[in-house]
Amino acid sequence: MSEEVKNEVPTMNQTVGSEASTQATNAVGELETFDLGVDAPKEKKKLNRKGITVVILVLLVSVGAFVGYKAYKYFTKNPTKIIKEVINRTYEDFSSGLKEVKTEQGEVSILKEPIRISGTLKYNDASFVGLDRETIVYDLGLDYSKKYATGYVGLKENAKTLGDVRVYLKNDRMYMTSDTMFDNVYDLGESKFSDMFDLSSLEGDLTPVYTTEDLDYAVRGLKDALIESLDAEAMTIQDVNLDIDGEVVKTKKITYKIDKESYNKLSKTLAENILKDDKLIEKLALISSQSEDGVRSYFESVKESTSNESFDGEFSIYTTGADYKVVKVEFGDTFDMVTFTSHKDKFAFVWDVAGTKVEVEGAKTGKTVDLNVSVNGERYANLKINKFDQEGIDIDYKLMNEGLELNGNLKLTLKKTGDKKYSGEAKASIKGDMGGQKGNYALGITYDVESGKELPNVDVSKAMTEFTYEDTNKMTVQMFYLQNSAFYQYFGGEPLIPDESYGF
Repeated sequence: MSEEVKNEVPTMNQTVGSEASTQATNAVGELETFDLGVDAPKEKKKLNRKGITVVILVLLVSVGAFVGYKAYKYFTKNPTKIIKEVINRTYEDFSSGLKEVKTEQGEVSILKEPIRISGTLKYNDASFVGLDRETIVYDLGLDYSKKYATGYVGLKENAKTLGDVRVYLKNDRMYMTSDTMFDNVYDLGESKFSDMFDLSSLEGDLTPVYTTEDLDYAVRGLKDALIESLDAEAMTIQDVNLDIDGEVVKTKKITYKIDKESYNKLSKTLAENILKDDKLIEKLALISSQSEDGVRSYFESVKESTSNESFDGEFSIYTTGADYKVVKVEFGDTFDMVTFTSHKDKFAFVWDVAGTKVEVEGAKTGKTVDLNVSVNGERYANLKINKFDQEGIDIDYKLMNEGLELNGNLKLTLKKTGDKKYSGEAKASIKGDMGGQKGNYALGITYDVESGKELPNVDVSKAMTEFTYEDTNKMTVQMFYLQNSAFYQYFGGEPLIPDESYGF
């Protein structure tokens, strides 16, 4: 996507102190010869207050412009200043995005209140007749605090239920009912709740231990420690013209040389700066689920250790404009290189490591992002990202390789629809030629999640342990419908031929 078309002579870091006296002398000289554009007043006539104010303002503006110009010239020739600006701005973007994240911490607690998930599942193979008319319906519930669970599954053809069953785990016994297969409640025997749902080990994992504020502090602290650890002697700056999609972009290239000496120096200084901030250690321990002593011990070991591995690489950023917007980042050495380029509405990522070159090129049009993926010059995939945010993703894709040409869509959504209620769907489709075999498949799942609401109960006072004659006959008839369903046959089941035993 981009290449360097011109490299000018590098300008090393400069300091203000070495030029201070020269700049001050020049400033005085320039101000002495500065023409205010007004006639000199006569000897006996005094300047009024307004005239004095104008002169002072002109002087201030002149001095300010001069000093600002000198500061700008210094700033644009100092790689440390630029890279600090880039790091700070990157953190600000991260922090702003973090504040927009809607955390629902503690809203859904599986261990303390009932939770229920229900929805449908559809699978279709265009070559198999009847699959598109059938739907699996499911309903699952768990009340962990009361040691109670329910589960339902049914198969429907259009609006007709071909068969269904619901089970209840209550008082360490399993019960079964059905709306279509039989009429009575049946006791299936003992079934320990603790054997099926032992979630006690998950209690800590299900409870958030840190907030977005904790994460923000940790990232900010690491950012500050990194900035303080930068080695000015390892950095250079030069003007470079990049050719990005035929457009010449003037940039400043800041390079941080990474060899054994600079790596050891940076890692030691970074560890020292982190260890100075007790609160940062606390946040890092919280986020990593480690003890503060453990985190401190790790950075102490980094500070004391020295890498003997020999390597010679560079990390470079290319910035443009007065605000130093990053248009390219590259990291690597003579043999391996990773680069990322972003300019206007286009971007590219190149991973050229160990003889394998992976290229991802993207372009944004409105709210849509198009991605092309190539490996060693051969195009493998195209992705059209229609949506990718907190509420879900929507991606159209094309895959191509020798004997393979597929396209389809991936979709995932989740929306809050009420107090402790969420709804969404997951869909995937695939169509095309798979090694000479054409196919057209689709899978769709809908789900509704609700917590804090009482689960459906069952009266087990008249539960039976053996099937009645009537229920046996009714179940036999319904089994005919189930075993002749497209879903059952698609996955290898043999259809049943009706006879008098089925009541037909």
